[in-house]
Amino acid sequence: MTAKEFIHSQCVRAGDSVFDAAAKIPIEKLSWKPLDEGRSALELAQECAYCPLWCVDTLNTRAFDMSKMEEFSKHYAESIKDWNTVEACRAAFHKNLSIFSEAMSAFPDPDMDQTIDLPWGNFTFAGIMFVPAWNCYYHLGQVNYIQTLYGDKSM
Repeated sequence: MTAKEFIHSQCVRAGDSVFDAAAKIPIEKLSWKPLDEGRSALELAQECAYCPLWCVDTLNTRAFDMSKMEEFSKHYAESIKDWNTVEACRAAFHKNLSIFSEAMSAFPDPDMDQTIDLPWGNFTFAGIMFVPAWNCYYHLGQVNYIQTLYGDKSM
């Protein structure tokens, strides 16, 4: 298995884990927010569905353009409007993961250990490729925690 195959498999596994966990939440609790201020499981699923797109431009251009963040935020807000079920989020994730996977596949293997400065620190391109998996694993914990807060201890 290559590094890219491993990263892709972890992205799929992490994403599906989030959507599987969110699918166990009763529909009436899917938009429930801890303390009425946190993020709901549906909002977390929407972010996970979108997150494979975060890295595509950086992989394609080998640069990060902070000036595109406003445009990116608008695209995110527009994209998630129709993702109002867990299954819609899962479908969007797999569609977006295909776009991400194309960019990852086109990236030269020997350059995966090169670094790039981002507003959040210095990353290798291999690390950037792992961001969708990392983000989904992070939010999986939050989805499971939300379940416990409204009383579901079964997970």
